[in-house]
Amino acid sequence: VPAVLGHLAAATAHSTELRGRVMVAFEVGTILGFALGFAAGGVLWDHFQVGGFYGIFTTYILSMGAFALVGNSHQPQLSAVNWRFYGTLLRHGPILSFVPAWLAVNGILGMWFTHLGFQMAIGDNPAQLLVGGFSGSAIGLVFAAISVVFVVGTVAWAFAFGRIPATKIMAVSLVALAFFSVILYGLNHSPEGATLRIGILLAAGALALLVLSGFTPAALTYLAEISEHFPGHRGSMMGLYSVFLGVGQLLGGWMGGFFAQAWQIDGLILATALLGLSANACLLFITRAPPANRGEELSGTAAPL
Repeated sequence: VPAVLGHLAAATAHSTELRGRVMVAFEVGTILGFALGFAAGGVLWDHFQVGGFYGIFTTYILSMGAFALVGNSHQPQLSAVNWRFYGTLLRHGPILSFVPAWLAVNGILGMWFTHLGFQMAIGDNPAQLLVGGFSGSAIGLVFAAISVVFVVGTVAWAFAFGRIPATKIMAVSLVALAFFSVILYGLNHSPEGATLRIGILLAAGALALLVLSGFTPAALTYLAEISEHFPGHRGSMMGLYSVFLGVGQLLGGWMGGFFAQAWQIDGLILATALLGLSANACLLFITRAPPANRGEELSGTAAPL
């Protein structure tokens, strides 16, 4: 992933608008890849058991063929991931503020994807509409619907890149996250027979998710923009995406367990609000930090970004 993102950052260096749209395409491909992978994995296992792994092998071969068509980036300064560079990079300016925000957002995603299905499948809780009583098929449809909304929202945001700074898109997305938390709380405490109220809240929640989906492509675009200041370390810069995506989701799944055990879905909503507030605070530091000089290389004695 760092190599792919480093290549995309280098290939779109000439156009901020194109870069935003390419990062949107990357994010859409990621979401669809996960969704199709989960679906195909279940079908392959049901029909072929261990033999289904030949399908995975075939996918790798096809992917290799697709990448062979891409060709070289012709960027002699494009380096591999440099772990020493991370140590220096994380002590400076916008990155120092961006990492906690990125961790917080991925923590929210990891928390919901880890615990939502379990909470919907356990014994019914009359006090919380979203806790218990849902079939496996219904839970699968919920996750499919969330994925579709994220894809649609991410594609819609593509038209904003180049016109709106990436940091502003992230800020707007985090505001939508605050509204989404409120909407979700209202939905969770709706009476089971209140069809109109539930429908309105579902529509409002979908709209908030559409806006919220802009955060990830904006974060990728932001990292790619910063990588222009350090062209010799593009791989390391873009590697921050995958490193802290994984770390954030692991931490979110762990943290969410305590909140879900104590307050079920209400606990997940509370944790979402807390992480969203922390991400907002970090974003304030990002927008106030002075920009780095283009082409500057980080070293152990480099000036702060």
